[in-house]
Amino acid sequence: MDAEKIAFLFGELPGDEDPDDEEVRHHLVEERVLAQQAFYEDGLPVGAFAVVIHQLIADQIAEEKPPEVWRTARRLLDDGLDATLVMSNLVLAVNTAMAAALDSGEPVDDASYIEELERLPLPPVREMLDVFTGITRERRSTKETPWHLSPSGTPDRRARMWWPRPGRPTTARLRGRGFPSAPPSSWPGCSWISPTS
Repeated sequence: MDAEKIAFLFGELPGDEDPDDEEVRHHLVEERVLAQQAFYEDGLPVGAFAVVIHQLIADQIAEEKPPEVWRTARRLLDDGLDATLVMSNLVLAVNTAMAAALDSGEPVDDASYIEELERLPLPPVREMLDVFTGITRERRSTKETPWHLSPSGTPDRRARMWWPRPGRPTTARLRGRGFPSAPPSSWPGCSWISPTS
């Protein structure tokens, strides 16, 4: 395995490990994955599935089967993404291809996997949140058709929801109770009204 691939997959190799040996490579990948993030943000430990996905990508890069995986990794590295973010993007592409295969009951389609790789990189989460926030702010400030009206301008019955009336319980107090199809009489201060009422 060449030095560029080793640096991407493992950083520095401990001792005289041979990353061309699949068993050694898998062990090195597992150590790196768990060292980078032993727990997810919600406190759950990183599972064996995450390690296996990283090992699969390492095998694809080492063997260049398909060669597009390493080409994509190099392209993303050349675009300035760090190795961790590049690997995260590759994991998303593998997960998408595997999910499609599981849904169809067929083996992973190499052509669709390569298409997923070509779509990379995905924007960082922070950037996506900023874009969505901007869109939301823009739509609130324009005089577009209100969300509760159908395209023809008539009230959309599917948009009916619980609206607290002035001086009655707030929406925050109603959260977690669900929204039944008919107004229960046991909810004081609320009535089944349309936003247009």
